[in-house]
Amino acid sequence: MPHPLYFETGCRCAKKLTNTVIAKLAVPEDKQSANLFDTDVGGLGVRKMASGVATFIFEMRPKGAGAMKQVKIGRSSDMSIDQVRARARELALDYTSPDFLQTEAARGQTPTFSEAAHLYDQLALSNKSATYREKTMGTLRHYAERPLGADL
Repeated sequence: MPHPLYFETGCRCAKKLTNTVIAKLAVPEDKQSANLFDTDVGGLGVRKMASGVATFIFEMRPKGAGAMKQVKIGRSSDMSIDQVRARARELALDYTSPDFLQTEAARGQTPTFSEAAHLYDQLALSNKSATYREKTMGTLRHYAERPLGADL
């Protein structure tokens, strides 16, 4: 007989998420992960990997979008259920906002610091000497990109 929290693929199973339920969630032997969704907050779920690592996820179709979007909220070992539910409610409000898609599109158009520096090199420094370009880009990398991180 299968474990009580053993789920077949394709089933969108739901149960109130608790630490005990997450701990008991079993991953089928032929699968890499199992998902279980919360009955209290729509779209909130947990993905448990065969390794035992459990990650909270939020899954919903944003208003005006044609496909579902899934976001990782955090590891179950790092966050309480109440914190996760609060974050999932915030995400649900964002996803149901009429301007969600425009906000996401604008966020994607903002270049990272590395991208901006690369564009600066291509546009403003292209007519400068190789030595000047190397020094300028080296300075940008040393004083800004490394401390800030390449993703900024």
